Amino acid sequence: QKIQILRDSGACAIGWETVQQEDGFLPVLRWMSAIAGRMMPQIVGRFMQNDHGGRGVALSGCPTVPPAEVVILGAGAFGSEAAVALAGNNASVYVLDVNARALERLNRRLAGRGVTMAATDYNLRKVVRFADAIIGAVYVPGQRTPVILTRELIRTMRPRSLFVDASIDQGGCAETSRPTTHGNPTYIEEGVIHYCVPNITSVVGRTTTHSLTHATLPYLLAIANDGLDQAIDQFPELARGINICHGKIIHEGLKRTLGEEVTS
Repeated sequence: QKIQILRDSGACAIGWETVQQEDGFLPVLRWMSAIAGRMMPQIVGRFMQNDHGGRGVALSGCPTVPPAEVVILGAGAFGSEAAVALAGNNASVYVLDVNARALERLNRRLAGRGVTMAATDYNLRKVVRFADAIIGAVYVPGQRTPVILTRELIRTMRPRSLFVDASIDQGGCAETSRPTTHGNPTYIEEGVIHYCVPNITSVVGRTTTHSLTHATLPYLLAIANDGLDQAIDQFPELARGINICHGKIIHEGLKRTLGEEVTS
């Protein structure tokens, strides 16, 4: 319904999350993802506590007890920042991705403080069984997130372990995911605590606003001063961010999500 309203209005709608440079870099979403990723130690640590129904595992462990085992699905901007932040808190971190280059970059950043591996079915089934917490950090620009964790896989997780679906903004990467809120952030499904809050960074509004303003202000000024066409000449990535314009759906990912025909 909202999409139809936008189409009927004739407006050009730009999705900040789909503004993409030629090399694939997402100049606006990157910084939102970085903030959310760096919030993972406080979120994971909190919901593994007994008072939130968790297993009672301390993220960093102690000299006589090993730290929490945290699995991250995705080595993109969010997943990489989460991995570095969690490793910095002494958690045992495992990161899976299908992109070998992304894993290589993250492996250099972690400098031996975490494990990276290919996201094969075998590896996924292996890590799911021992994880104290799993973070879903899967993202496909402009499209619905593919379901990586089936209900069957969730069922094999440790009782009262934690699953954070950071992909919930794009539909979620688990069959058991459904959106929650900061006021009521978790629910239990198949014996696993699910944290599926969209727009995680909204609770750190000051940091998020400053970061978002820094990333978007050059685009906004160019559009306001020169119009959209000239702004695109200056910033070609804006064209890739257009989702709807003059009643037509432009972005191919959105077309696929809505089941419309994609033309080259």
